[in-house]
Amino acid sequence: MVTTVLNEAGLAIYGSFPDPLPSSAFDPACQATFGANRTAVVVDSPYYPPAPSIDGSDPDARIQLQSVGTDYLWKCSGWTLARNWVQNGGQVYVGEYQLGASYPGNSAVSYCTEPGVVCHQDDIEIV
Repeated sequence: MVTTVLNEAGLAIYGSFPDPLPSSAFDPACQATFGANRTAVVVDSPYYPPAPSIDGSDPDARIQLQSVGTDYLWKCSGWTLARNWVQNGGQVYVGEYQLGASYPGNSAVSYCTEPGVVCHQDDIEIV
């Protein structure tokens, strides 16, 4: 069984950047991680659009970074492992926790305590 949680990178992103990041921070953060060519693919994809702000202010880049981080570090690697396992004769079940039980350390990051957010480790108490 290979599982992830809905907002795996939430603890890392919001823990590292407690204050909103301007939308202009998204591209440089991706470049530091992926390099120029892969950043262009990520930035131009429809999967990580800037989230519109309620008050019309500059969108918070942490929202995009949390999505990219969750996909890159957890979801894609887990799904690749599962696919390879099956291709080599194994059986696998893949899942995503969309509800969690807040892990004690996650309370230090307010994002991880918001309704509907399931941060890294929030599956531990359940499993």
